[in-house]
Amino acid sequence: MAEPYTNNAAAFLIQTLFGLYLMALFLRTVLQAVRADPRNPVTHFLIRATDPVLRPLRTLLPEVGRVSLAALVAMLVIQALELGLLSLTGGGTWTAEGLVVLAIGQLLALAIQVWTIAIIVAAVLSWIAAGGGMGYNPVFALLDELTAPLLRPARAILPDMGGLDLSPLVVIIVLQLFNILMVAPVRDLGLVLMRG
Repeated sequence: MAEPYTNNAAAFLIQTLFGLYLMALFLRTVLQAVRADPRNPVTHFLIRATDPVLRPLRTLLPEVGRVSLAALVAMLVIQALELGLLSLTGGGTWTAEGLVVLAIGQLLALAIQVWTIAIIVAAVLSWIAAGGGMGYNPVFALLDELTAPLLRPARAILPDMGGLDLSPLVVIIVLQLFNILMVAPVRDLGLVLMRG
C-alpha cells in the first residue's frame, strides 16, 4: 500500500534535485556565453556549485567560442540520468536512443522555461527600479545579462512605442511558439522511442 507513496516521494526528490542542478548548469553556461560579471555573488555561487562536475570534463572537452562543450555534455548526461531514474521508479523501461532524444527535448524545455521566467522577473524588477524603489541588486544585474541576448534583437526590430518596451512580450511569444513547434515534437519523439 505504501509503494505508490514511496515512488511519488522518490520521483519528487529526483526531479527536484536534478532539476535544481540542471538549472545551475544551464545558468552558468549561458552566463559564461554572455560573459557575465564573475564577481557577481550569484555567478560566483553558480561557478562554485558546478565546478566539481565541469572541471574534470573540461580536460576532455574544449570550449567552442564562448560555449562550454563540457557543460552541454554534463547537462545531457545528468538529464538522461534523471529520466532513467524516473523511469525506474515508475516501473517503466527505456531505450538509449529514446532517453537521449527525450533528454534533449527536456533540456530545450528547461531553457525556454528559465528564459521566460527570467524575462518576466526582469520586466517586473525594471518597473520597480524605474519607480526608484531599488538600488543596485546583483540578481537584477544577472537577469539583465541573462536576458539581453534575447531582448536586444527584438528591441532593434520593434518600432519606438513611446517609452513602452514590448520586447519582453514579443520574446516570450516567440519562445512559446518554439516550444510548441520544435520542442514538443522532440519530446514526443523521445517518449515514443522510450517505449521501444
